[in-house]
Amino acid sequence: NENLLECIDKAYDISEKNVDSFVLSFKSGNADFISQLINQIQDILRKPLIFEFENELSINAAIRSYCGIAGVYNYDHKYSVKI
Repeated sequence: NENLLECIDKAYDISEKNVDSFVLSFKSGNADFISQLINQIQDILRKPLIFEFENELSINAAIRSYCGIAGVYNYDHKYSVKI
């Protein structure tokens, strides 16, 4: 879903879950949206993120935007972990 406010609301909804990390999965290749989303939700979730994207541009945008250690998974297995 590429509605930034809706995604932020969902992040608030799950932010108190008792988990070690969150998986962020998108099939979109909209790198600008991914950058904006990561900038907004990383402070809300306060747990490590695992990025699961089909598009390399989205992966790169997420890694550039994220302040921390992220797990990265994409469908052609070019990436495994990015520190």
